[in-house]
Amino acid sequence: SPNGTLHVHTATAGSITANSQADDLVIENSAHGGLSILVPDNQRGQIYFGSPSTNVGVALRWVQSDSEFSIQTSNSLHDVTLQADGGNVGIGTTSPSTELEIVGTMSGKSLIINTNQTNETGAIFLDQDGNGTGMLIDSEATNAPGLAIDMAGTTAQVPNAPHLLFGYNGAFDTNLYRSDANQLRTDDSFGIGRSPATYALEVQGDAGKTSGGTSWQSISDQRFKEVQSSIENAVETINQLNPVEYYWNDLKREKYGDIDRGLKFGFLAQELQHVLPELVNQDKEGYFWYNPSGFEAILSAAIQELDAKVSSLEERMISAEGAGSVLTVSGGIIDITAGYHLVAMKKDVKKDVLERIRGGVLGQVLVLQPRNKQKIELRMSRHLLLEKDFKMHNEGDIIVLLKIDDHRWVELTRVKSNDSRLVDIFSGWEEEVFGKMDDEEDYE
Repeated sequence: SPNGTLHVHTATAGSITANSQADDLVIENSAHGGLSILVPDNQRGQIYFGSPSTNVGVALRWVQSDSEFSIQTSNSLHDVTLQADGGNVGIGTTSPSTELEIVGTMSGKSLIINTNQTNETGAIFLDQDGNGTGMLIDSEATNAPGLAIDMAGTTAQVPNAPHLLFGYNGAFDTNLYRSDANQLRTDDSFGIGRSPATYALEVQGDAGKTSGGTSWQSISDQRFKEVQSSIENAVETINQLNPVEYYWNDLKREKYGDIDRGLKFGFLAQELQHVLPELVNQDKEGYFWYNPSGFEAILSAAIQELDAKVSSLEERMISAEGAGSVLTVSGGIIDITAGYHLVAMKKDVKKDVLERIRGGVLGQVLVLQPRNKQKIELRMSRHLLLEKDFKMHNEGDIIVLLKIDDHRWVELTRVKSNDSRLVDIFSGWEEEVFGKMDDEEDYE
């Protein structure tokens, strides 16, 4: 009994019947079966599908002379073309130059791939075995993106669905995705002009911004900090540093490319590490990096310490702490303490000569004046660097000295008969005195 309108029966295929929607022609065989259309080499072998509105809805065509199989619709001469000699497939073109070439006008969506794939193979798998570009997008658009990626889901789901994944040998370890409106994020390191070795962002070469200061802003809210203490001994810390002038060398160029050949100012990280190890890091290759963040706090503390010392000196000089202390001249010498004070000669001493001052500390200021009608003569020596000898005969005569090293004091100013003037300690007289001192064997 036939299974269709026309049933060509060679042998029984088995317990099977033709689909009721395609039983106009049934070809049945117990082995290979088929339908052959034989035409000359330069003619088309074809099958047409039509309807009352068109007798060429779709046509399947084969032309031996062109080695070409095509699927034609009523809207296009060749919608899909398969080249038998090269195996190329063309959609919208009769001469595909690659394994798959799609040509058409962009009206809506030219290519849609819809998949419910849930494993890592993806909707499209591109296996690039050669050295060429895996995917090349050549867009002539002037007001539209060459590539647009649209991900479904809420903002909370985005970190679990990165827009782009990068990997090597099947292991995907780097991502790039839209984390929120107008925000692009990666959870990995990013390098500009170099491969990042230590930090989340590393830039090789110059970087700039169009406005707003010269440094990166960082969070500094006190609510996020557990303060340990105020910075102490900042001046001592600064004094341990070795600021240098330098040029980048060829090793820097070899490791990081072109370099700025201008003169630079800074520190050597290995030296800085001994003083402020918190500001120095070492990368995977063993090179040292300097992070200046926090250094401004140390500088601020140092300035505050110096300001406090200067203020203390000013107060002591102005208040003349210890004024009226009695110091005895013995053999042209007086011994002083570390204080900053005015001194007068002992009451029973009427006249003496002073050539040397022992004691005191570097930078100490000493104010001398006679008591009552004493007569004190200060003589210029290798220990007292004076403009000239100074005779003090009344209480209005005052001289101010500064200790400049272990053995020498230099005159800052003197008052004589109500005439006060500041002595330039770097004038020619000092040079002459130092020249004489160089001839001395010692300071004793």
